[in-house]
Amino acid sequence: MEGDRNTKYFHRSVKNRIRVNTIQTLKIEGHQETNKVKIKDEIAFFFKNLFKEEAGLRPSIEGMNFKKN
Repeated sequence: MEGDRNTKYFHRSVKNRIRVNTIQTLKIEGHQETNKVKIKDEIAFFFKNLFKEEAGLRPSIEGMNFKKN
């Protein structure tokens, strides 16, 4: 049947897309890691550190004079 072939085609397409978009291995500290939990944790750690706020002094704009139009 025509509908069955379409379903089979799209199911195969989705499975292939998932396979292509999945991270299978990740190099962590010089070691190729394949454990999915460790890969997930390392990715989360990377982005948490990337976007965390740095501790320290921020420049202050108090006392600065800006021209008003």
